[in-house]
Amino acid sequence: MERTKINGLKENIGKKVLIEGFIHEIRDQSKVKFILLRDNSGIVQTVTLPDKKGIFEKIAKIPKESVIAIEGLVKAEKQAPSGIEIQVEKYEILSEADTELPISVVEKGEPPALPIRLDYRWLDLRKPKNLLIFKIWTDMEAAMREYWLANGFLQIHSPKFVAGATESGAELF
Repeated sequence: MERTKINGLKENIGKKVLIEGFIHEIRDQSKVKFILLRDNSGIVQTVTLPDKKGIFEKIAKIPKESVIAIEGLVKAEKQAPSGIEIQVEKYEILSEADTELPISVVEKGEPPALPIRLDYRWLDLRKPKNLLIFKIWTDMEAAMREYWLANGFLQIHSPKFVAGATESGAELF
């Protein structure tokens, strides 16, 4: 089965899909277990019911920020955050995260100090709000490239690394 991005799930209501992403949040209730799964296109709620015994007992114990693949049925659900949810039929852990991460991806309260955020930038950029700057940057660059191509400009990639010292006396890598 081919992977479906989260932003493409609304076109697949009533169909079985495969999604892959990071475990953003887990809500473990006695009769149902919810996992919010995140990829670079969005976040979707998945639901696991007790009738899937092998899955129901294990799925909520997977550490947050682990990468998993889920196969399931897409359903319209008014109470779900995005209006749709996936009923889990199968799952596979693709990459298990440490149980204790140095900083949380789901911020509750004050964010950590800037030096700490920069030390763990690879985790900090998983926060949807912090990733927005790169999404905007990508869109702006695509728009500029489209303009340049439509108006006959030529793109060049000049060398950035040089073997010898530069005229300005700047330090080399």
